[in-house]
Amino acid sequence: MYDTFYLPRFARLLKKSLLERPMQMFGLTGTILLVLFLYYAIYHLPLPQWIEIQKVTFLFGLTGGGTVLASFVFGYFSTNAQGSSYLSLPASHFEKWLCAVIITGVLYPAVFLFFFRAVDAFFVGWFHNHLDTTRADYKQLYNTVQIFRFNSSMARNVFMYFLNYAGAMLVGSLYFNKLSLLKLRL
Repeated sequence: MYDTFYLPRFARLLKKSLLERPMQMFGLTGTILLVLFLYYAIYHLPLPQWIEIQKVTFLFGLTGGGTVLASFVFGYFSTNAQGSSYLSLPASHFEKWLCAVIITGVLYPAVFLFFFRAVDAFFVGWFHNHLDTTRADYKQLYNTVQIFRFNSSMARNVFMYFLNYAGAMLVGSLYFNKLSLLKLRL
């Protein structure tokens, strides 16, 4: 067992962690993004609900998806054979822990934020282009529906929820053997 951080070994371990279980990592992320898109596509039309739909999709997509993904990152310990083979990898404990943090705390939020911004911009653009310009309240409707800002107070709260819940799931997935998501007690 190595006790020092070595970047090439860490890169190989990260690649192994991502590609060894693609259905859990990429499949879960893809499913969450598809559900987000469908929810957005179905419920975006009524104007009074527009801002609420943006908030709900952002909250459940980032916090919910990150929490579920974090509960599966240390899924190597679900059986004794997988757990012992993962523990005997020639990598430091810090490198193993850092892989989980990068997958859950960097890669998933980056993919989610990019996808959310693209979907949100698409639907806001569609709304603006299909708005009737002859209406008396055209300017007010146009200004009401805007692209979701990631620096708003609601977005900052969601980022804190994500960090808290995903961190709790990472710790919980180390403590519990199987499906730490189901064993979370609030």
